[in-house]
Amino acid sequence: MSNEALIGLVVIGGIALIALIIWFVQWCSSFCPSCRKAWGKQVLQTLLLDSQLETRESTRIISHYNSKGEVTGNTMVPTTKLVTVKTYQADCQCKHCDHKWSYTYTNES
Repeated sequence: MSNEALIGLVVIGGIALIALIIWFVQWCSSFCPSCRKAWGKQVLQTLLLDSQLETRESTRIISHYNSKGEVTGNTMVPTTKLVTVKTYQADCQCKHCDHKWSYTYTNES
């Protein structure tokens, strides 16, 4: 088997694995808490409960180079950025048994 064919198989296998992981995550989050059937969750509405500005701190690394393009050192610079944290409530209903429930989740942007 040639290297190109092997690389192609690895790429296709990687894509298939990613697709399987995405499907599994969706499958796990689709269960009705009452009847436990998969793919039963229907989101009826999503409400924004809260929105806040918060700060997130991180460290940025700046590399320094000489005239030959070689790294001569690194500087770690603390940075702070503002993020918007939104809290939502999703109201759901099961397609199979009509059970209704809600849950909250947050999203940062």
